[in-house]
Amino acid sequence: MRYRAALLGLVLLAAGCGGSGGKSTSAAAPSLKVLVKGPTAHPRANAKWPYSVTASDSNGERVSGKLTVQIVDPIGNAHTVTYDNTKKPVKDFPFHGTFHDYLQFPKQALGFTLTVKATVKSTEGTAVGKLGVKPK
Repeated sequence: MRYRAALLGLVLLAAGCGGSGGKSTSAAAPSLKVLVKGPTAHPRANAKWPYSVTASDSNGERVSGKLTVQIVDPIGNAHTVTYDNTKKPVKDFPFHGTFHDYLQFPKQALGFTLTVKATVKSTEGTAVGKLGVKPK
């Protein structure tokens, strides 16, 4: 993946598999919801896996904010992802409503459950959305 694949490879080799995959959850401040979506819970290794993050208020209206996207490995360590094919981290990344990008998972991630974690900070509060994935 575009987030320190060598480090993840070492972590994954030392870690066991755990967690649940495939379903997106949203933990939210009372007036802010964050939803993370991808086309499948089983992305292919080294392939571009598109995902989106949507932030909305209690009325369903999209909100502006700052977005941080991380991959959480089986041990619980969070690794910030980078934007598109750049070295720019998706950390406090300004956006409005919906954010689209892609991730690439290295072969070392095969068979392990990982979590795509999106944290949004806005005037509505701070909220986190999560999506479990298990690369194949």
